[in-house]
Formats: sequence, C-alpha cells, structure tokens
Amino acid sequence: MASPTEYDVPKCEEGKFGCAKGTDGHWTHTMNGTWTVADMRPTRSRTGEPQIANASGVKFLSIHGHCHAPTCISFELFNADTGEKICSQRPMYGSGNASEDFEEDGYINIAPCVFGLKDDFLPPPPGGEKGLSMSTRLYAKKVCHADYAHHGEMSLWQSYGVLGA
Repeated sequence: MASPTEYDVPKCEEGKFGCAKGTDGHWTHTMNGTWTVADMRPTRSRTGEPQIANASGVKFLSIHGHCHAPTCISFELFNADTGEKICSQRPMYGSGNASEDFEEDGYINIAPCVFGLKDDFLPPPPGGEKGLSMSTRLYAKKVCHADYAHHGEMSLWQSYGVLGA
C-alpha cells in the first residue's frame, strides 16, 4: 500500500494514530493507502521484457493481500474511482478437527480473490473483460490486532493478471 511494504504494528493505546479499541476491549490498528494500477509495477514477462510501457490496463485473475496471521483481521481492496470492492480477505481458523483438510488446530487459511469465467463459477475480473485502466485508483484498508506490538507486518497486494494492449 505504501513503501516500504514492511511496517511495524504498534502496541495501541488511547490517542495513537490508526488505533481503535473495539467493543470487545481489544485494540486494532488500521492502515490504508491509495495508488494507481500503473504504480503496481509488474514483474517481467515470460520472455523477460517489461510489458507495462505499452499496456492500457490489467485484467486481474488473482489478487491477495500479504497478511501475517494471526495478526491480520482483514484486508480489503477497492476501486477508489467507483467505490467497488474488488477483494476482501479475512482469515479463517481451523476448528481443531484433524480429520478434515484445512481444519487442523492452529491452521489459518487466508484465501485469495480469484476471478474468471461465469461458467467456471468465478466472479468477473475487476473492470470486466477489459480489466482496469492503468489510471484506475485503488484504495486498500488493512486491520490488524494491536494489543501487542508486531514487527515486520506486510502491506502489499500480490496479483496475477493479463496486461491489455
């Protein structure tokens, strides 16, 4: 969401920026940021050539926030120009049932947001078939537990998609 992508979640208290005390008596810390799709700087293509210079936009196929569990409470991504929610992630904790996959005690699952074809029972990519233009502004909000300080939390979105020509 910002540079650097690694930050420290403070031990929250009254008056500390980004902190709020919940009705359950526990503290949370909220971080947010706004940027454009063009700012996401994709990695090189399979041929090794950077592709962003000629791209008109991106059709995202998968997006996920890098969240360190169990600190992470929620991570949300919005199209800041339209207010549309693009991705919402909340950790799901295993119930302790060792006979079920992903239900083991201590297991935490933070599923990515995946987009695709309606026939595959997937939601459409943000911006539809054409995707989002490079000038689209994105807004993210991340909420973490903050009763105790946590060093090395991450604030980046990882994505996979197809660049538009």
